[in-house]
Amino acid sequence: AISPDGSNLVYGCWDGAIHILTNLFFAIAQYNLDLEAGKSPQHPLELILRRTLQHWHVNAVTALSYQDSDCVDPVLYSGGEESVLVVWQLSRGIHRPAQTVPRIAKGGISHLIATGRGSRPGIL
Repeated sequence: AISPDGSNLVYGCWDGAIHILTNLFFAIAQYNLDLEAGKSPQHPLELILRRTLQHWHVNAVTALSYQDSDCVDPVLYSGGEESVLVVWQLSRGIHRPAQTVPRIAKGGISHLIATGRGSRPGIL
């Protein structure tokens, strides 16, 4: 999932971990600008800050979605094979979810789309 401001990429792993790559797209753009200017660019991987959310999911993380919102406080939703929707309010810290909603799907969660603005988001 790509953050609403376009600066971060979030991906889930088979072991239940969720990783956030901060400044990924900025680092790639800066690398390309330096190349075009004939400078010796710093590799994008050296500019990216990788953070790991708390390893909450027991099984593979199969779905991630940011709330489509203009707010400064992004909300990330994650789901996996254990059929639990996890809500991450990233301003609260990356080590504990803001909310969990258990058993919302039979057979796991494979797709998430977070829609809505303000305090009334919807999950499709």
